[in-house]
Amino acid sequence: MQLADFWPGRILLSAVELDIFQALAESATAGEIAAQRQVSERGITRLLNALAALEILDKAPAGDSGEATYKVTAALRPYLLAGPQNVLASLKHRAVLWRSWSQLTEVVRTGQPAVDPYENDERPDEDVRSFIGAMAVGARAHAPLAIAALDLTGVRTVLDIGGGPGVYAAEFCKASREIRATLLDFPRVCEIARENLAATPYAKRVGFVTGEARTVDHEAVLAASGGQGFDLVFSSSLIHSMSPEQVVMLLKRKVAWCAPEGQVVVKDFFMQENRIEPAMGAVFAINMLVNTPGGGTYTWTEGEHWLRAACEAQGRSAAAVERIELEGGRSGMLCLRLAGVA
Repeated sequence: MQLADFWPGRILLSAVELDIFQALAESATAGEIAAQRQVSERGITRLLNALAALEILDKAPAGDSGEATYKVTAALRPYLLAGPQNVLASLKHRAVLWRSWSQLTEVVRTGQPAVDPYENDERPDEDVRSFIGAMAVGARAHAPLAIAALDLTGVRTVLDIGGGPGVYAAEFCKASREIRATLLDFPRVCEIARENLAATPYAKRVGFVTGEARTVDHEAVLAASGGQGFDLVFSSSLIHSMSPEQVVMLLKRKVAWCAPEGQVVVKDFFMQENRIEPAMGAVFAINMLVNTPGGGTYTWTEGEHWLRAACEAQGRSAAAVERIELEGGRSGMLCLRLAGVA
């Protein structure tokens, strides 16, 4: 019954969709919020009471005005109000995912995703921004750990494929003054990354190539490296959106864009052979089932096999493939070092 209890989550997501938290940075009545957000007072009163019962809001008894007031509880203010720690973008993205997850039963019956807007980047602008914002929330926590685990000796150029909000590109630049990063993603996503990086010290050290990694002009990407290939070709949380065939296609291009004796790094949810550990990876595979035609979570063995196959297909050889577990095994990286031109 606890697993089936979606009510609290739906209450929170509706509050996010109605954008009520910023309005509750200071105390306000249900009537005031109803007027500001143009919703029914009956509906918002019940929603605010439920949020207070869930300890997301504080509710103060009626005062001289005769009405109770509500505001975001102190412990959650950093996460629900504007600021560097806020997770509203992630919550908005969860609200978007609700639409596809609610069709899971039919998706299991048919094997077809509930939606498939990703192939040609056809999502509404609001959904793109919530998705990239959610990526930024996660990347702020994960990027420092992942990049600290890599050997950046001699790395001067980095290609960040599917770099989204630019957090990893900035973290690479932060790790070494010598590094210049190139972010490859869809045009709208690159524009968001430019906005994010504009206020950082790394804006001038991050370049952009727009397009989808498997179809973008090969020479245009190679030119961004100066023509010799990148010292490190990186992707995070990208291959899970692809079918195995698409992953192989991507990895071949990653190897082709890598300099002699460079590194190809793949960060994602890597599963144990039983495909149920880590548990989050098994659950996340359902997210790919409902939202992509072929995506999923893959095992360490599959990832390593595909990397080696990509090397062979490009006439390159691998000096080593290293497995790096992160977050207690909840995610990981495969790091392939090229042995030079075959």
